[in-house]
Amino acid sequence: MVRTVASSLVLSLGEGAVLAEQGQQVVCIRSQSAQITLRNLTPGVRHAWRCLAHGGEAEDALAEGIEQRDGTSGLSRWHYYLQQLRRRGLIWWMALCNGRPLATRIPTSPSFIYPDRRTRPHQAYVLSRFAYLHTADGQMLLESPLAHAHIRLHDVRTAALVHSLAPPARTSELAASGPGLSAGDIAMFLDVLLNANMIGEADEAGVSATDRSAALQSWEFHDLLFHARSRLGGHANPAGAAFRFAGQHAPPPALKPQSAAEAVDLERPDPAQLRQQDPPFAEVQQGRRSVREYGARPITAPQLGEFL
Repeated sequence: MVRTVASSLVLSLGEGAVLAEQGQQVVCIRSQSAQITLRNLTPGVRHAWRCLAHGGEAEDALAEGIEQRDGTSGLSRWHYYLQQLRRRGLIWWMALCNGRPLATRIPTSPSFIYPDRRTRPHQAYVLSRFAYLHTADGQMLLESPLAHAHIRLHDVRTAALVHSLAPPARTSELAASGPGLSAGDIAMFLDVLLNANMIGEADEAGVSATDRSAALQSWEFHDLLFHARSRLGGHANPAGAAFRFAGQHAPPPALKPQSAAEAVDLERPDPAQLRQQDPPFAEVQQGRRSVREYGARPITAPQLGEFL
């Protein structure tokens, strides 16, 4: 359960991640896909991990608390640990509006890097042409084959904002379009999208930096999506023998069942008769011969030139 705070970007442990304290200075964080043990923890850093495990906290508030308790050395250690857990997909970012979740950014690849970029009020942003919405397990997800994280949308207003970003738009223009969110909440949501590589700065022609890339202009959406999702390292989807439908569907039969009710017996040819009346091409080719008869007069030079 997320702690009820004002509109802010909250850090928390990912869904299914569990924190276990092993003494005063050691904690172990594990999930189904990853595990990491953190040692020599200072009091402020240990308290911060407890906050992440019990609902989450705004990143600025966490950093401020650690600096007050442990100083700058504890703060640098905290950022190092945070980066390690980000790469393992154990840290999630949730945008809250008056305590209600708007969207959650979830890393899906060890290659995910949090650039910590901020949108600018007077800059127009546009949705990447490779971004797409779909549902999974009852959740609405925004994904892209260029991103190493996906966005879980919790509020219908965020889906409306994604739709409004199909053409280039500024924060003030999005706020005026009537999604029911303040300019500050919209800017926070755009920061989530920007740091997940879902949107980009639009130029005068309304094209994002991603779409201006010469390396990506020749890619069609479906080709790049297949390219990214059929290779390991760029997504968190199961690979190999996952047996996704074990216990849900019976395995298909080893042999295809007979589709027709009646079978028609076809006439079987006689191989010996076929060899006499219709020999195979290989036999004809093997038995062919070229018989040449040469004339008494040799071919002339003009005739040879005409022939060649």
